[in-house]
Amino acid sequence: MSFILKNCRLIPELSGHLPFEFADITVEDRKIRKIAPSGSDSYDGHVIECEGKTLLPGIIDLHIHLHAAGSFDPHTRNDFEIMKMACKNAKLYLQYGITTVRDVGSTNRVAHAVRDAINEGVFVGPRIISGGKIIRPTGIPDDRNPASFTRGITGHNEMVKAVREEFAEGADMVKIYASGSALQTEGVPTQPILFSEEIRAAVEVANMNGKYVAAHCHSNEAIHMCLDEGVYTIEHGTYVDDAAIEKLKEERSYLVPTLTPMHHRKPNNRDPYEDAILEQKLKVLAEATSVRLRAAYEAGLKMGFGTDVSINTFDVRTGMEFKMRKELCGMKNIDILLQATKHSAFIAGLEGITGEIKEGYEADLILVDGKPDIHMEVMFKKPELVFKSGFQVANNTEAYDRCHA
Repeated sequence: MSFILKNCRLIPELSGHLPFEFADITVEDRKIRKIAPSGSDSYDGHVIECEGKTLLPGIIDLHIHLHAAGSFDPHTRNDFEIMKMACKNAKLYLQYGITTVRDVGSTNRVAHAVRDAINEGVFVGPRIISGGKIIRPTGIPDDRNPASFTRGITGHNEMVKAVREEFAEGADMVKIYASGSALQTEGVPTQPILFSEEIRAAVEVANMNGKYVAAHCHSNEAIHMCLDEGVYTIEHGTYVDDAAIEKLKEERSYLVPTLTPMHHRKPNNRDPYEDAILEQKLKVLAEATSVRLRAAYEAGLKMGFGTDVSINTFDVRTGMEFKMRKELCGMKNIDILLQATKHSAFIAGLEGITGEIKEGYEADLILVDGKPDIHMEVMFKKPELVFKSGFQVANNTEAYDRCHA
């Protein structure tokens, strides 16, 4: 399939600092084949007129859970229902311009199956990096449920066994719980919950397999433990201190903040008592985030972009991660856009493949109406057009039926 996107506005930082702002982009065989100044070339094939609107690389979300779906409880559903919901969710990410996702824990490891189905051409979905089941300390009752997206371990040997089994099941990376959870009423986010030797065991096995470990970390102590043992990505990082920021500056490990969950919602199916506890915990985390992640940002850390909420809630949270990074942490528009594209591609090992608009890259592209590098609110709604590997996968406005041969 080939076509040309005519008269696109490019953002220099996301397109190799080309010497022109408006471009015609030729897409052929899934890739960006040519970028030329707008109007400089003739083209006889399929044309999409972009009318000077901004073209961005597809968004990369490094922290999702494909099985998550609001009131849908995977513990009460059979495997076929879980798979169906995960496939629906995968397709839905494309509607919001998210063309690459990293699933960091899924029920029954369903993200592996969805990833493979997409890669084999069963349906069109985002590029998926899949992490299998999350490994955490023994003692959580949910771990014994076959539909759980976590598994429990105690000690070095059990961690080695668990990580090896996750890779044998098809994981691209593994995630561990190194501190308490904010979204579980019994969790204490400031408390480390793994021993250093357990974390080290996970990293050693991952390294032997040419893969890496991501760690759920709110606690500053847990962050330091994970950095010292070689964990590659620190998820959330709420209480990261100045000393940890200095370690992260070495760019052997990376921070992947997830601010969207702090936008508290009150689902109808949640117990009011538990919801009150959760609301207070999220308020405390938001206050810490405003201080500590702002400090990490101002120190110049290269950060990833993650949302960590069900895609089914995006209808009331569209662009919330962009909004909260700007308003809560004082981040500049261009830096947030870099986190959501180029920097996340680098962290995910996809540099040179996606995350920028350059010749030879996969044609993962989104067209937005406005200038998000100047007005962040442009990202608070769905993009007008979405392309994944050169295929148009979403058209979110009737006005965009202006393609012509």
